[in-house]
Amino acid sequence: MELYSLEFAIFMAVLLAVYYGVEKIFYQSKYNEGYQWIVLTVANMIFYGLCGLTNLIYIFTTSVTTFAAGLYMSKRTERNALDKKALKNDETKSKDEIKEAKAKLKAKYMFDKRVALVIVLLINVGILAYLKYWSTIYEFFNGLGAKSVVETIEESVTETGNTIFSASSVVIPLGISFYTFQSISYLIDMYNGKYKAENNFFKYLNFVSFFPQLLQGPINRYDQLGNQLKERHKFDLDNIHRGMLRMAYGFFKKYAIADMVSPIIIAAFRNIDSKTPGCIIVFTILLYSIEQYCDFSGGIDMVMGASKMLGIDMMENFRQPYFSKSLGEFWRRWHISLGAWMRDYIFYPVALTKPMQSLSKACKKINNKALATHLSRTLPACLANLLVFFIVGLWHGANAHFLIWGIYNGLVIALSDLFSPVFDKMVTILHINRENKYYKAFAIVRTFIVVNIGWYFDVLVNPKYSFLCLRNTFIYFKPGRFLRRLKDCAVYQQNLCLNLAFIGCIVVLIISILKERGIDPTEKLMKSPIPFRVVLYSTLIIMMLVSFGLSSASSGSFMYANY
Repeated sequence: MELYSLEFAIFMAVLLAVYYGVEKIFYQSKYNEGYQWIVLTVANMIFYGLCGLTNLIYIFTTSVTTFAAGLYMSKRTERNALDKKALKNDETKSKDEIKEAKAKLKAKYMFDKRVALVIVLLINVGILAYLKYWSTIYEFFNGLGAKSVVETIEESVTETGNTIFSASSVVIPLGISFYTFQSISYLIDMYNGKYKAENNFFKYLNFVSFFPQLLQGPINRYDQLGNQLKERHKFDLDNIHRGMLRMAYGFFKKYAIADMVSPIIIAAFRNIDSKTPGCIIVFTILLYSIEQYCDFSGGIDMVMGASKMLGIDMMENFRQPYFSKSLGEFWRRWHISLGAWMRDYIFYPVALTKPMQSLSKACKKINNKALATHLSRTLPACLANLLVFFIVGLWHGANAHFLIWGIYNGLVIALSDLFSPVFDKMVTILHINRENKYYKAFAIVRTFIVVNIGWYFDVLVNPKYSFLCLRNTFIYFKPGRFLRRLKDCAVYQQNLCLNLAFIGCIVVLIISILKERGIDPTEKLMKSPIPFRVVLYSTLIIMMLVSFGLSSASSGSFMYANY
């Protein structure tokens, strides 16, 4: 079910009517939570079922296993607390005996929880890995001439080999990475005793399967979203208005900008060779920056808008990333929920492991005190960052270009942290004021260039062509060949597409500047004169209608729809 489809519009209209109708009818209910969560859970199942009935098998497997394990771990935490309390009141034992008994109890209960955590992680990460990477593994063995290895696996169940292990039969369920990561975060929070487990399976299922987040994320946390989904939400016209405006803005970014430049990017990168001028490569990479941002953030705006109309606020996923002054800051502003997930569940656990702590202690033995202090703090974080970005690259796909892209980002951030004292010294020697507006502008441009170099490995599937394009960018720029080359990769109504996207980018830039300055554009728009709003809405609607007429057959789907 596509977001721009009539089916989705009908689905949302019916859901809103029933959702707020139930709240109105059962307003006097003695149950504080009301019954809206039941409506939402049923709607989630209908939505996901309409996207493919087999999807339900996977989401139920994830929900059942993580719910059961979370409940088990939560009960073990409670049992541990009760046993500790009983020990504290035991007058027959000395303080040292009580302390030793508490330590043994903790070790016992942590072992129980750890076993449950590992088993359920293996199940869910295993399902995700199979669905996302089995085809890649199949092709890898096939490329090595070891086709018989994977054929043996396929044929081990039936004589025909027509099994779920067939690479051709693998279909990635909608949003499996998002709901799997979301469920894993809940599971790890239960392991750490962060909060009590949800006792009602269907309320937990509502959290895992909340339909807006299945489309493109964000990766929500239970303590931020779970309670909202259980609460009663009264009909609020302001929420409906804001939700519709945000959805419309997302539609605008996706269809009037991203879909307009997508065919040009495909055409420009179709026949890359050593004679492809760097000027057209840079132009296409810039278009890809626009497409990537407007497609992904536009989709997020749509689902955030749909959620807002239900009175539910999900975690923000973008915060004007192209105004970042460093690559580290960029990744704190881009796909925020994934970055936060990686930070909390990969980076910190790895950075605080015993080997990393040993490395930190070893660095402190360096004779130079300043260097020792810097390395002891920075080196473990740098190595953890490299692992995080390797995993982020792998999350995008088990392909060489994604892994290189991930390692590139991790290396840039790691090296910038390692050499930060050198950069600070240079700034002091050159008397540079980092708060100066010109320096900030320079830092933003510098970061934009660094990010775009990374996109060379993201957009081009074959790393060989990524390096070729980088080479041509620096030593075969040939600006005089730009217009001729652009004509060679012409698509239907190319100039109109580019002009439409350019106007759209101006609109997005203005809104981004307002947000960066702490101004709420939606609030400003809602309070603006009606004639101004009529003109603005009409113009944007016309632009989107024109974009629909110009869109290719491949347009409409989202870049992150099958993650």
